[in-house]
Amino acid sequence: MVLFLLGCNDRGLQPPVPVEADPARVVSLAGRDYLVGLGGATPSGDWAQVGTGPDQWVASTADVDATRAIGTAWRVGDVECRVDGYAAVVEEYLDVYVDGEGNRIEAPTAPGCGTPLLYARLRCEGETSEELANPGLAPAILAPTRERVVDEQAARAEAVVRSLPEWAAAQAAAADAAVAAGVDTAESTQVDRYVFGFGAVTVVDTAVMSGDGRNYCGGDEFYARWIVAVADDGAVLFKHERDDLAEIVGAVDTDGDHLPELRLAWWGGEFLVAPDGSSRALSQFGMCVCGC
Repeated sequence: MVLFLLGCNDRGLQPPVPVEADPARVVSLAGRDYLVGLGGATPSGDWAQVGTGPDQWVASTADVDATRAIGTAWRVGDVECRVDGYAAVVEEYLDVYVDGEGNRIEAPTAPGCGTPLLYARLRCEGETSEELANPGLAPAILAPTRERVVDEQAARAEAVVRSLPEWAAAQAAAADAAVAAGVDTAESTQVDRYVFGFGAVTVVDTAVMSGDGRNYCGGDEFYARWIVAVADDGAVLFKHERDDLAEIVGAVDTDGDHLPELRLAWWGGEFLVAPDGSSRALSQFGMCVCGC
């Protein structure tokens, strides 16, 4: 099923284009593992609050996912699991629970703003340690180690990025916008290195902007962001232009093609960005505390 992410109309809080894609994110709720977000769900019982930050709510449901019927096999890391039931789940960020008249609810008994989604409960032959699952009994997801980037490695990777014509064009556009607005230009760069069994990948996440880059919520400043994966020999494995503030929190290789997918997170959830730039939604959090 397709997972739609909901959030505020603000850069950095924009969801990826929802697509139907595996793998799925796995979350532990009240000591049980679940596959996340298989579509909408209608609760058939009382809600129970089982977590905080974001708040997590679970209720029984009569809904099922025909493509992931009870007994369907999934692999979580190296552990074999099977679907053995379903639940309606809400994950949300909410500072204060209020009723329909705006009065504060001190002991809420139901979610505040999140959308109930169908989660598949897993029964696993062993203790799971991964956060992503592959369908069937596909090979385990290749999760690399993340190591500190030394200055020489970072400098080489950044030099590759700064040699790209797209980056030169973004710098020129930022400079023009800064002159027109009477402000300075600014840049930000984050460099991470991921070591897989097949080799290492250095990921450069860099942005250039005029002023503070506010081009959302009525702002008219310039902002351009590029995420570039560079091999140790200097080859560009892939590059993505983005216009959000989602943070890179990791990398995985879910299909064994030796090209990593990046895990990005924002307040409204988490998703994978494939080498071709497409997004795979992994989770959705209800957002109740934001806006322009």
